[in-house]
Amino acid sequence: MRFDRFRKYIGKLDHPILIVVGLFVAAGLISLAFSRAASQSISAEVENGIPAKGATFVTDPLASSGSAVAFGSGTGNSPFQKLSSVRTPPAPYNKLIGPGVTTGSQKFYLGYQNLSNPFSFVAVDPKNNYTAVTYTSPLATEFTASGMAVGVDNNVYIGTKSTVNTHIFKFTTASPKLVDLGAVPVDIRASVKQTFMWDLTASPVDHRLYGCTHPSADLVSYGPSDPIPHISNLGTVDSSNQYARYCVADPQYPYIYVGTGSVNPKIVAYNIQTKLTKVLGSMTGAGFATVWLGSDNKIYGYYTNNGTQHFSISNAVLTPVTQTTSRSSVYAFSNGDKIALSPDNASVVVKHPDGTQDTRAYTYGGAFPNIFRLAQGPDNAIYAGTVLPYYLTKFSPAAPAAALTNLGYLGGGEPYSMLASGGKLVMGAYSAGALLLNYDPSLPVAPNPYINPKCSATTNLPNPQCIQNIAGLDNARPSGDLRTKPLIAGLDGNLYTGSVGHYGQTNGPLIKWNQQSNTASAYYPYPNLGIASLASAPVCQGITTANACLIAGTTTGVGGGATVTATTSPLFIWNTATNAMVKQFTIPSVTNIVEISSLILNPATNYIYGIANNTHGSYLFIFNPKTGTFINGGTKLPFTAPLYSSVAIGSDGNIWGIYGTGIFKINVTTNTVQSVATAPVAITAGFALVKNAASGDKLYFGSYADLYVYKLPATP
Repeated sequence: MRFDRFRKYIGKLDHPILIVVGLFVAAGLISLAFSRAASQSISAEVENGIPAKGATFVTDPLASSGSAVAFGSGTGNSPFQKLSSVRTPPAPYNKLIGPGVTTGSQKFYLGYQNLSNPFSFVAVDPKNNYTAVTYTSPLATEFTASGMAVGVDNNVYIGTKSTVNTHIFKFTTASPKLVDLGAVPVDIRASVKQTFMWDLTASPVDHRLYGCTHPSADLVSYGPSDPIPHISNLGTVDSSNQYARYCVADPQYPYIYVGTGSVNPKIVAYNIQTKLTKVLGSMTGAGFATVWLGSDNKIYGYYTNNGTQHFSISNAVLTPVTQTTSRSSVYAFSNGDKIALSPDNASVVVKHPDGTQDTRAYTYGGAFPNIFRLAQGPDNAIYAGTVLPYYLTKFSPAAPAAALTNLGYLGGGEPYSMLASGGKLVMGAYSAGALLLNYDPSLPVAPNPYINPKCSATTNLPNPQCIQNIAGLDNARPSGDLRTKPLIAGLDGNLYTGSVGHYGQTNGPLIKWNQQSNTASAYYPYPNLGIASLASAPVCQGITTANACLIAGTTTGVGGGATVTATTSPLFIWNTATNAMVKQFTIPSVTNIVEISSLILNPATNYIYGIANNTHGSYLFIFNPKTGTFINGGTKLPFTAPLYSSVAIGSDGNIWGIYGTGIFKINVTTNTVQSVATAPVAITAGFALVKNAASGDKLYFGSYADLYVYKLPATP
């Protein structure tokens, strides 16, 4: 999502501790950026839910403890209450064995991604009882220690993911210190700042470091032994793609090999002597080219949308092969000791050459991960999923002292949608074990960590159960890179979700999910639009079968690296009996719609209420699906864009929802909308509305790592 203080880009203000007034103002700014990013899914890089480019970041100094905190007056009568904070084991983004303080010594280095905070870089010293020492980026804008490599000077170098402009850092090993070497210069030919340095490699030929970037697939270099070391931008290696995602130095020859994507992947060779690039191979269709150094010290590559064809690469020649060796996943010291973190990332495990093993506590405490999506489960608990990586957590309103409990690790991504259905918690997830997950709250997560779950198993079923193969989906691409914002229970008994396209693709699928058989099918209503919102209605124009009607909202958003081609986002009616579009509609009073981010059925009238977003704001519209006419063609909202799919019918029969800085209500009698409360913190994730007419409904939302509740007035 890439996004928010989350997975589309968040831009960060540098980290000053804000006074309360300043916090509220900044919270409003970031929530505006978050909301628009989350609802618009712009084509600029929004990687894995990291906020959209150009957003604003502020650190929330209130996020820390798991205790309940009331805000407002000193009477404790505020309707807002902080319930708990997520605290999960840290998962490293990158690892390597590198030099230690003294000649011949070594340490285990780990780089971390902290989406709301500066990145952490950890050094584990075997000569000091494997104690972990944490170093934090001095720049709040650099949130990931991404590419890592050892330079010719025996220092460790780090390329970053940034909210503004990627940097290179040096960790001086002899006198341990993290030093910022500066930002990557803009390529004067493209005038584009680079925000992600995906990979970093050291060439044994010229002893320089090379990094590959996004969003213009640049190659950058740094010479630690140069008379005056400086960062150079060598320019794009592939002007047809935004991603230079993998790069590796030839161990013998003067070449850097780069894997690009996502529109039409290429393997490119850069000659470090002539400064010229050469395309060694390319493939038609969306995906990525991958290059890596195998455990046999040879370079290999392949295309992720056609993994059946592999290559060896040497001296800028691509040779098809039938067998490769994988990247080394073993981190070994020169004395033969092998070091790793335990699966729960809580311990350091050292295996000695004689077969013995030591386990020690891992003393890096980690950061508070952000909540990305939440929902009420079938057991009435509140479930929240985190972003990068995805931990599933649970809060029980009946036992609040237990705070948010970590249930398990579900992958490197995040949940985009969650819903209670059929006694299970169903989820649509990016970069998890599978795209569609069906979790039984009465059983533990298994396997945990949820890595390579056996979705098709007939015995020893995983929990969540999962679907990896979806009929009709573009099977050349893994389904796990889709982002399923909407998820609803259709009146026909099926579940429905939708998404923008895969990386490099402009169209996203509408997916029909049979929960009982755990099967799913995908359909593509448009060649250049994705599906952003859904609602189910009992009767629709042009459909004679009862309860076979979906109303769908589209988005011009595309998969990462693709170019937006649609100019507006229509509404359409879908026949679930025939799996076909019946009719599409243009919102009358709203032009150039980027995304229809929310749809909901008012059961009292069977009208559909929706929210459409363009660059000028967000608009409420009301649609009668039976007649195919608009009751309201679009009224501009008096607040920032609501979070996607964060509306629900309250006990009072009205529609309640959240936006970046507060709570809003749509009065279905007068068809007017108003902001009813300003939150004490930025609202960054939603959404669960738990009905209780007698004592007042409760609306749960996330603010970065914190879970909050807002209590609605009791219904008369």
